[in-house]
Order: sequence, then structure tokens, then C-alpha cells
Amino acid sequence: TMQFAKEVGWPLFMKPNIGVGAAESHPIHNEEELRSFLKDTLPETFIVEEFIDGEIISFDGICDSHSDVVFATCDHFPTPVADVVNEAKDEYYYTSPFSLPFFDVDKDAFLKAGIATVKAFGIKKRFFHIEFFVLKKDKEGFAKKGEFVALECNMRPAGGYTPDLINFANSVSCYEIYADVIAYDKNLQDMGKEKFYAFSVSRRDELNYLHTQEEIFSKYGPSLCAHGVYPKHMADAMGDDYFYAKFKTIDEGLEFDRFVRAKK
Repeated sequence: TMQFAKEVGWPLFMKPNIGVGAAESHPIHNEEELRSFLKDTLPETFIVEEFIDGEIISFDGICDSHSDVVFATCDHFPTPVADVVNEAKDEYYYTSPFSLPFFDVDKDAFLKAGIATVKAFGIKKRFFHIEFFVLKKDKEGFAKKGEFVALECNMRPAGGYTPDLINFANSVSCYEIYADVIAYDKNLQDMGKEKFYAFSVSRRDELNYLHTQEEIFSKYGPSLCAHGVYPKHMADAMGDDYFYAKFKTIDEGLEFDRFVRAKK
């Protein structure tokens, strides 16, 4: 690990080899933190990565038996999940169909890269959740600010209740698309329905918010798709309670986030 740090520099990023979530994932800023981490951590397998300063976006969807993508959408995660877990933050993230404008990455290039990744891994007749970093600044040997680099490829749907958010954004059921692929090897759903930016905004029980649930329901009732409380095993990574809503513009969604998470 020290040799790797000498090669790529500080910080490093440590995460357990469990394939989902961000529990026990940490940035390591120097040798002292590394030695403390190795001394105190339970004896399990960890992955050590070069730290990338970027926002995560994911290419999510379903492919057929030929590794051809039959349904795809994009999830955007402005707040790193590791920060949500380790710092007990509230958060927002959102889903945008590829038919709507993107504001954080070259949409066409990202779609092309996502499709190529599915082909390269030979993914067949299943969900996929492929994560990329959009760089916040130039990183030599990787990419320039605003460009994206691959993070990881998961042969499963996006975590938590994100498939529901995907359904709200695309006015479709990704579960029915998956059933179509298993039974008929193609997507038989109507993909021509209206598309939206679907936002997930979470709150923490211990934080003091400006607006009550009743005020949120009153202001955003027609746009709200779901509200509930995450089970305890999900709360660390997702927040305690959540509000899902869909909008025709990104600015409406961002204003929704600001209203829901405004503090006293």
C-alpha cells in the first residue's frame, strides 16, 4: 500500500470489497492515517484506489442476450456516497433520461461509452449499474475537467430505491422491461411517454430543517412521486426519510432540493 501511495500520491481511497454501498469507505490523506487505518480496521479485504476528485454519474439500464442495450438512463450523484455515510450528510441525487439535456457531462459521449462498456463486459440479459467520475479538475494521466473516467461496473440495478426513481423519470417500469428481456429478449414497453428529471432528496432526523413535511407536501404535492422512511440498514448511506419528485426542468428539481433541505 505504501508503494502504491508513492506511485500515485496522496490521498488514497479505501473501500471494502463488498460490491455495494459505501460503508467503511474512507479517503486516506497521509502515511499516519494509513497506518492508523490498517491497525484499527477489521481483518477483511479492502480495495485501495487512487483518489479522484469528481462527481459520480452512472449508466443504468438493461441489455439483451447480445449485450445490446434495450433501456438506459443516467443517475447523477453530486454528493459522494462515502461523505453521506462518514459525515452523516443529507443529500440529493437525480435521474435524467437520455432524451433530456445533460448539464454535467457530454451526453452523447457518455451514452456511447456506456454502451461500449456493456459490450466490453459481455453483459447479457440483466440489469447493469456502471459508475463513472466526472472530473472537477484536470488530472494528469486520466482526463481533463468535465470529462469522465470509469469507476466500476456492477451487474445489478442501482442501489436503494433508485429503480423506482428511474421509473418515475422515464414513465416506464424497468421491472417490466427486465421481464420482457427474460421472456422475449427485447423491450416491449412503450418508450414514447413523457420524460422527467426525477429527484431524490433525503433528510436526517438529527438535523433541524426550515420547512415541515406538511409544507413540502403543500408546495410540491402535484410533483411528488413518493415519500417514506428508509429502513435502518439503508439509512446510513441514504438518509432517514426521503422525498421523490419529478420535474420538466433541472432548475425546478434543484429548487425542490433547496426547499426540502433548507436548515433553520
